[in-house]
Amino acid sequence: AYELRECDWSSVFFFKQKTAYEIKECDWSSDVCSSDLLFSEHLKLPNIHLFIANRIYRPGYISLHTALAFYGLIPEAAAETTSVTTLKTAHFTNPMGNFSYQRIREPLFFGYEQLTFHETQRVLIATPEKALTDLLYLYPFYDNTVELAALRLDVEVLAETLNLETVQRHLQKIGSRALGKRMKLLVKHYL
Repeated sequence: AYELRECDWSSVFFFKQKTAYEIKECDWSSDVCSSDLLFSEHLKLPNIHLFIANRIYRPGYISLHTALAFYGLIPEAAAETTSVTTLKTAHFTNPMGNFSYQRIREPLFFGYEQLTFHETQRVLIATPEKALTDLLYLYPFYDNTVELAALRLDVEVLAETLNLETVQRHLQKIGSRALGKRMKLLVKHYL
């Protein structure tokens, strides 16, 4: 089980397309499920930024550095909430944070799971294996031990978490020899 951490947000915003609209308390809707409104009591929920990221730009799922930090694979929190999408690459900044979306081809949009966020709300997040695969796919500069060492992956957590058979299935599905070489180098460096 993965532990969700507390976040403290002081603003409430409604997200539609690429624009963030501030909503005054008197304008709040009563139904979080059917709208993109976030209530003040929800802003203190653990990992609210993950839920917000899933709602700003869809389809998408949390991946890359944010997912690696969520699973404890990297020691620091990500400076921005990173996701992958089949839409254009996009970046959003608002008082709740920085949100980055990297485009992947539609056949590569897999390897994520739904985690319960709050009661019936769900957050889509890459599995640890897919977060690493997405990272090496989207950032090909991780092709040497110096760059891989800079990731500072936690060796113990990686050994406990990473299913190498799942990684191999992802690599076969993607079919990129260069990606396979980068993953092999990562595994050799850390495991």
